[in-house]
Amino acid sequence: MFELTEEELSNLRSQIVTSSWGGQRYLPFVFTELGILQLANVIRSIRARKMGIRIIEIFVKMREMILLNKELFIKLEHIKQKLSSQDEQLLLIFEYLK
Repeated sequence: MFELTEEELSNLRSQIVTSSWGGQRYLPFVFTELGILQLANVIRSIRARKMGIRIIEIFVKMREMILLNKELFIKLEHIKQKLSSQDEQLLLIFEYLK
C-alpha cells in the first residue's frame, strides 16, 4: 500500500471523472497487485476474500490489455510528440485517448 502523489491523484481524477466534491484533506492510499494478494490472505471474511480475488483478476486483465495494446500506446506517444508544436486541443484529445 502506498500514498498517491498530487499528480497521480489529478491524473486518476481526469481519467475516471471523479468528483472533487468534499474537499479531500489527504492523499488516498492505494494497493499494488501484490498488496491485494497479501491482504486477501490476511482477511478472514469470505466476502472480503472473494473481493480480493476479483481485484487480482482485474489486475491480470489490465496487464493483458496493456501488453496487447503496447504498440498502439507507443504509436500514440510518437504522434503526440510530433504534434507537440500543434494546437493544445489536439494534445488534449490524445490525453483523453490515453
